[in-house]
Amino acid sequence: MTRILADLLDEASAHVAPVDLAERAWSGARARRRSVGRRSLITVAAGAAVVAIVPALLDGKGDPGPTATPGATTAALTPTTGRADPIGQRVGTGTVWRLPEESLVPTLPWLDLGLPSRIALPTRLVALADDPISTVRAVLMTDAAGGGYHPVLMDPRGEYRIVADVTVQPTVDSGGNTHFAIGPGTVSPDRTKVVLPSQGAIVLIDLAAGTRVRVPVPDPYVEWAGWSLDGSAVIVRSADRAWTVAAGRRSVRELPPPAGAGHYGLVEYSGKLPDLATFDASGRLQARAPAPPGVVSGWQLTASSLTGWAATGVFLSAAASDELDGAYQGVLAVNADTPSSWRMVVPPAGASSTWSKGCCSVQGWSGQRLVVVEVHAGSSSWLLAWDMVSGQVYRVSELEPTIAVDGTDLVGPLAIGPLPDPR
Repeated sequence: MTRILADLLDEASAHVAPVDLAERAWSGARARRRSVGRRSLITVAAGAAVVAIVPALLDGKGDPGPTATPGATTAALTPTTGRADPIGQRVGTGTVWRLPEESLVPTLPWLDLGLPSRIALPTRLVALADDPISTVRAVLMTDAAGGGYHPVLMDPRGEYRIVADVTVQPTVDSGGNTHFAIGPGTVSPDRTKVVLPSQGAIVLIDLAAGTRVRVPVPDPYVEWAGWSLDGSAVIVRSADRAWTVAAGRRSVRELPPPAGAGHYGLVEYSGKLPDLATFDASGRLQARAPAPPGVVSGWQLTASSLTGWAATGVFLSAAASDELDGAYQGVLAVNADTPSSWRMVVPPAGASSTWSKGCCSVQGWSGQRLVVVEVHAGSSSWLLAWDMVSGQVYRVSELEPTIAVDGTDLVGPLAIGPLPDPR
């Protein structure tokens, strides 16, 4: 049985004072909330891995990565631009950089990844049924009048279409905790289909066929769904079970857990260190090997590049946090073939008092080295692009609220589809 995520979050941040911003997340809407509760710890939307970041726990030879300045402790910030210095801190066999302060994000160089500089829902949304689109660049969620969410699809031109005839409900685990997890794997590789988890079901939106299909899943605790890397199937998971749905079909076939849509995934069992699992194209487990210690867990859907690198948001152990001046969370990029080769970017020094838990989640890759990161810092939310080789950080899009909880406007669940390589 997988560990309870709430326990993992508490363990990861037990050395950090509680932050009010951690509670700005909404019940059933964001996986970063402390009260998310029990979730599957197979972070496998498109590949995953966890690596150690504590020097005492790491040894062996790996990809040396960028060369660090001797004695460097954090990535420097250029005061005039806010750009991260390409020289990071060497930690064991990996390299760690720091994200810029919230106030410096607007000064970062802007990078065009085919996304608008500001992602915000227009006052009037056009219905998909009235004006169809052919491909999806991003999926947002907005409140449905009777509860739950309507998906809103953004096409490559930056135009929005609300799928008003589809309402998805936040998923519920066996402990009664709710969340709604979308991200890498939500949009199919060809960008013509979308899969969304819902209570006891998944919803498939096929733009080419013009269909919206609800597929029942024989488990009331469905938590996550994602497309396989070739787009031929969807892998669905609850905490303890897994299924596959072939493209074009309306029924599920159970898989032995653990299962994953990507080539690699992190599998963690109670009382044991995590394993790095390898899955085949159908989502079945093929092999597993111990992952190095040092990270408490990967906590979100995970993305992989076409060159064997995986990236995910992680929470760090107390020992690792001490090594990184109090940083207890960050974004990890790791080479799935040689896990000793890894990079990480963490919040700026002192950010533990202002950045919410789960501040930084991966939305995908652009090309071979750019990781697209969703960041919630203080009162601002952004999409940033992190060059995991040089450490450079770019500004991509500012995120505006799409839902409201108890009268408070919040940035809702978001998934970015496959992105072009800007280089």
